[in-house]
Amino acid sequence: MNEKQIWDKFLEAIKEKISPISYDTWFKDTYIHKIEENKVIVIVPMQLHKKNLSENYKDLIVETFNEITGTNFEFEFLLEEEIKTNTKIKVEESGVPF
Repeated sequence: MNEKQIWDKFLEAIKEKISPISYDTWFKDTYIHKIEENKVIVIVPMQLHKKNLSENYKDLIVETFNEITGTNFEFEFLLEEEIKTNTKIKVEESGVPF
């Protein structure tokens, strides 16, 4: 399974565990940016999503993702802009010209 398939399966499972309104509000517009080592980086639409998913849904997210993958992962929630900024910083640090 690729990352998109894993996340789609995760979203199907999480949808059964929470109310439709909670799903539409907090999970519907999320997706995996990448999985590296034991960390899943999830893109969220707004800062409020980062806070709410981390504070209120983290245990459920970890538990549900573990059911699907059979592995424990840490989760990091980022905005799309943060991914672009982080990538740009890495390129500048390596001395590669733009």
